[in-house]
Amino acid sequence: MKSRVQLAAFVKTILNAEVPVHELRPEIMAIKEILVSLADFDDRPAEGIAFGESMTDHGLAISPSNAALCVDDYVRTIQFIRGLHQAILDQDKAKVSVLYAGCGPLGVLAIPLLCYFEQGKVAFQLLDIHETSVASLNHIIKALELPDQLITVTCCDVMSYQAPKANMPDIVLLEVMQAGLRVEPQVAASRYLMAQFPQATLIPESVSIEMMLVNPQHEFGLMNDERAAHRIHLGTAFTLNKAVIDSWACLDGLQLPAEGVIIPVEVNDNDCLMEMTSITVYSGHEIEIGQSGLTSALRFDCDVMSFSGQILALAYGLSQNPGLFVLD
Repeated sequence: MKSRVQLAAFVKTILNAEVPVHELRPEIMAIKEILVSLADFDDRPAEGIAFGESMTDHGLAISPSNAALCVDDYVRTIQFIRGLHQAILDQDKAKVSVLYAGCGPLGVLAIPLLCYFEQGKVAFQLLDIHETSVASLNHIIKALELPDQLITVTCCDVMSYQAPKANMPDIVLLEVMQAGLRVEPQVAASRYLMAQFPQATLIPESVSIEMMLVNPQHEFGLMNDERAAHRIHLGTAFTLNKAVIDSWACLDGLQLPAEGVIIPVEVNDNDCLMEMTSITVYSGHEIEIGQSGLTSALRFDCDVMSFSGQILALAYGLSQNPGLFVLD
């Protein structure tokens, strides 16, 4: 089928490590155009891109149209495709099973790779909370004539998902996050799924939040490559990976430990604290600070002057609005 061949060809180009990420936006947008054309999905509803979003007990499930828009963050999309591809190869198995939670209406990290791999090498179980997304995915799958045994879709909240014992995933792919691991339920969902599938490879492999003291005039007035020299790195406040998730096994409640940071004695009136996110998707495929919407710098709500020379104690809150906060 023409669309399958086209998707496979675009993926082949994206996976070419000799092609820099910044040159591959046209391929990502071409993949999106194909998927949207097959989806029978309105990616720009008249009600606005937030129409259809859902608030869960563990964070916001963004709307289907907003999820489709995330594809345009091409650095994110490329690095996740590259990382997932490498993780599948590293399984060294005849058939690899991937659970992809929060896949949105286009399944952009799964369907193009499924078209690229030799048939039977990988099977995907796609999860999404929104019926609109599930209907869109099923439309794409039918249009591409993808075998039922290689890709299935389930409509559910990831926090209630229970995998059939006969279909335990080798890889858990989860991208329900925003910068600073705020707003969306990446932390809670990763913890929930890895408790079920402790032997599975988790993608992203690691997400770290660094605390930086910055002068807003420098941070927002300089070019990207000039900003780092003016940042004061205070330390890593929070990390999400398998080892850290394992360390939470005996913890209850809605609070997870984070690392405190020491605020310098000399703080200027206009200095502020910012969260800087970095992501290791898998095995060296990284999204660095400022390269993507997922790693954009965020101002942390804290009066740093009142903490000068002191330890700023932090924790991560699990709630409808997750994220780091200052302990009393």
